[in-house]
Amino acid sequence: MALEKLQRYAKTASKRELKVLDSLADYYRGEYSFGHVAKAVDMPLRAVMEFMQKYSSPYYSDASDAQEGLTRISEIRSTL
Repeated sequence: MALEKLQRYAKTASKRELKVLDSLADYYRGEYSFGHVAKAVDMPLRAVMEFMQKYSSPYYSDASDAQEGLTRISEIRSTL
């Protein structure tokens, strides 16, 4: 019973992380603002920032950050 509950929690967490990654990919492509990412995933802005720090994702400031961010997202997806 506890194992099933833990598996459900992990699956839910993975879905949420994938949603954040999808929104961040749009952010790096210039389709979303940073604030829109937080709103789209229903998380406080600070939580999105902490997520980015956790996975060492760059804050978008120029084209090289955008490319690095998209590369980092691909790497993170492979672990989920």
